[in-house]
Amino acid sequence: MKKFFNKNRIMGIVILILFLLSAFTVVYIHINPGYVHMFPAGNSFMILEPESVEERVIDGYTGVQRIYTVTLPKSVYPGTQIRFYLRHTYATFYLDNSSRADAPAEYNTYHVGHTPGHYWMSIPVHHSLAGEKMHIVLTPVYTSVMREEPEFYFADRDTLLTGIVFPKDRFMLVLSIVTSAAGVFLILFSLTPGLSGDSRRNLFYMGTATICAGIWKLCSLPVFLLIIDYMGIHKEIWYLGTLCYLMMLVLSLRLQISLRSDKGNHVTRLCFYISAITAILLVILQLADCIELHSVLVWYGISMAVLHLISLFGKKPTLHEILWLLPFFITLGLDFMICLIKGSLRGAPFFLLWMLINLFIRGFGFIRDDIEQERQLRFKEVELKESRIRAMMSEIRPHFIHNTLTSIYMLCMEDPGRAQEVVGDFATYLQANFSAISATELTSFNKELEHTRAYIAVESILYEGKLTIEYDIKHTAFRLPPLTLQPIVENAIKYTVGTGRPKAHIIIHTYSDQGNSIIMIEDDGEGYRPASSASGNDDEVHVGIHNVKERLEMMCLGRLEILPRTGGGTLVRILIPGQE
Repeated sequence: MKKFFNKNRIMGIVILILFLLSAFTVVYIHINPGYVHMFPAGNSFMILEPESVEERVIDGYTGVQRIYTVTLPKSVYPGTQIRFYLRHTYATFYLDNSSRADAPAEYNTYHVGHTPGHYWMSIPVHHSLAGEKMHIVLTPVYTSVMREEPEFYFADRDTLLTGIVFPKDRFMLVLSIVTSAAGVFLILFSLTPGLSGDSRRNLFYMGTATICAGIWKLCSLPVFLLIIDYMGIHKEIWYLGTLCYLMMLVLSLRLQISLRSDKGNHVTRLCFYISAITAILLVILQLADCIELHSVLVWYGISMAVLHLISLFGKKPTLHEILWLLPFFITLGLDFMICLIKGSLRGAPFFLLWMLINLFIRGFGFIRDDIEQERQLRFKEVELKESRIRAMMSEIRPHFIHNTLTSIYMLCMEDPGRAQEVVGDFATYLQANFSAISATELTSFNKELEHTRAYIAVESILYEGKLTIEYDIKHTAFRLPPLTLQPIVENAIKYTVGTGRPKAHIIIHTYSDQGNSIIMIEDDGEGYRPASSASGNDDEVHVGIHNVKERLEMMCLGRLEILPRTGGGTLVRILIPGQE
């Protein structure tokens, strides 16, 4: 039970539960808007219909200025204001031919850059102005907003919010908040221990891109600006949404790099660097008042789509890349088409819906991958334990033990002091062999060398005067699986003096090469025979070498190579990757 509820799986379950609760909340609010009351409704509201609309051409200005004439109601409640929502349009109110409130181009307190961005324009109406005529002059900046017809609301803020604006934007508002929250949980999930580096990066970039998508849509909603209702930061809010839009497309390319197993894909990296530099350059030019971001966003989106296609087909795309990019641009394109037709993103939910569905699928993927990873880990643990058992059993050779005990018996009569030393070496050798069966971690090279020296000391009794061992130890600060060096030395002895040769010379080298640890064992015997030509007792040796190679790969990603030695004999080379 404890193994099932680990941190990774719990986070995956939390994401799935949050998605289901969020989806239920969105549907419930959409079906039952009357159950949601953000603020208590105040006085009744009304929409002021313009009595006349006059268009005026201004010299040096490509657009058309519009003048709306409205008549204020005869009954004015305290706190009532005239409010309407504008996008990149300057507004001025005139009453009795005198300006009462405005957002002109030269008034830089309320905006950054050359336009006021998206905002709610409002003017308090005193009861003494009841029944008066008011002229509202609108000067749009861009062609894309030139034909937008604003609605003039005569109401207090709370009534306008709960009665008109929130019902229109409630679906997109909840969807944007849920998407941003889902991205936050995805980033938190990427910080949990136990994930691989690639999975951690994939989750982080996907979560960050999801947060940017949610904030981008949130900052474009009139209801969000009305909730904040702070004139001094309305353009900054628009910039925040635009910045998130730029970052979202850049992060999408960065995620594409992370999804690819080939880290050397230069085309994808080049496209990512171009997109990042372009986004940074646009922000700098905007801050310097050299450009207005609104005028280049469409072209930026098109150029990013081209870069994504170049990156995608610069190498044969994987299924993960296609599943990420294809719906990404299809839903984003649908939202932009809706925005161009309706003039607003408030009715364009497809992109955020896909982001949430993608996270929902990923949530199941997290649990599936975690179960598979745990299964593979258990399988490797079983394999490693079996390998250690095979290694130990291959080292327990009855003939070797019998010959060693016989030699000790003879030494007890001829040289008791020497016999005592051999007993100590033999005990060290056996203890290391039996300890290896329960070892789950790497051991130090010094400890492995001590075990090997004990084994050589015992063999020296059996091959008196025939065995010469040379040690060239230049590097010892590394760790390796138990029973790695001793079986290789045993194999070298077997194929030298063990075959009847009068003498044998074995050399043990260690050194460091580019952060990796290298062990080399040389002998001047008859050379190593492949397993296919081995027979009899040779099978035991080949099993021992195979066990060493298997444990090196599983426990430390090490490698073992058996090569012919120049001048005859065998060279065994062991590489242990760099260890921190």
